[in-house]
Amino acid sequence: MIILRNIKVPYDKDEKFLRGKIEKELNKKDFDYKIYKKSLDARREINYVYQVLVDLDLKDIDKKVVKRLKNNIDEFQEEKLEVKNINDIKTAVVVGSGPAGLFAAYLLSKEGVKVTLIERGKAVDERVKDIDALHENGRLDENSNVQFGEGGAGTFSDGKLTSRSKDKRVSHIFDIFVENGAPEDILYEQKPHIGTDILRDVIKNMRREIESHGAIYKFNEKLLDFDIEDKKINKIITDKGEYVADAYILALGNSARDTFSMLDKYNLLEQKPFAVGFRIEHKRKDIEKAQYGMISDKLPAATYQLNVTDKNEAHSVYTFCMCPGGYVVN
Repeated sequence: MIILRNIKVPYDKDEKFLRGKIEKELNKKDFDYKIYKKSLDARREINYVYQVLVDLDLKDIDKKVVKRLKNNIDEFQEEKLEVKNINDIKTAVVVGSGPAGLFAAYLLSKEGVKVTLIERGKAVDERVKDIDALHENGRLDENSNVQFGEGGAGTFSDGKLTSRSKDKRVSHIFDIFVENGAPEDILYEQKPHIGTDILRDVIKNMRREIESHGAIYKFNEKLLDFDIEDKKINKIITDKGEYVADAYILALGNSARDTFSMLDKYNLLEQKPFAVGFRIEHKRKDIEKAQYGMISDKLPAATYQLNVTDKNEAHSVYTFCMCPGGYVVN
């Protein structure tokens, strides 16, 4: 298999045009291909830029073609993440069912570890009802809301999957999402996006897969304390019981302040720098005119990213994410 890079396709052309462009670049017609990466370049003319995987070997391509394409063609070997239970853990308790806890439970259960997953909030369908009640009449459930519950805060943040990391675990996470019902285009889009409605079903499918390997979910159950001796955790204590395991994973998110206070009692927390953020609103048409020079229903909502670092200061300023068409959740 080969990877072919830097294939430019006008924004208003379809995948048939892309196929023709690949055939022209390789001077071949008989092959299969799939999109590996796709991004939008609006610096001059507006083009989608593709990387594609082609079901051919480099030796099958004319040497003159390879020379012409230079750095835009190579043999392709993707390094996949391998997960191994090197410590031979038999049981694990995972506290929190947000992204960190969810994927920890998913990978552990796949490796034959008996997982108990404790979540102070509710399963996603019940959680949706509580959040609807908050929006409609201001009634807050302190343990089932935008912050707490199955899937964590990300379940209600529009399902954007942007990451600046090049770590191979990122593609592994995307593969798991697709296996559980996410659209395949998240595997190659520059700014992958599932969408809140689909993400809810993905979260439930992942739970079913985790449970099929013997894991147990404990919703509406809150971590209260540890039994610690000689800096070793003997068991964890919740408001409904006690649990003993070979390993304990705390995937608490950023809002479990009561649990953080408990951890601080055992000197298990350390201070870190933090960022202060604020929200800026733009009209969509203004950003699209600035980025594209026009407005077109054939183009996605335009975004931008900004990073500024003052060499004489210890601080920097950067944009975190954009949510075109979104709304503010208190």
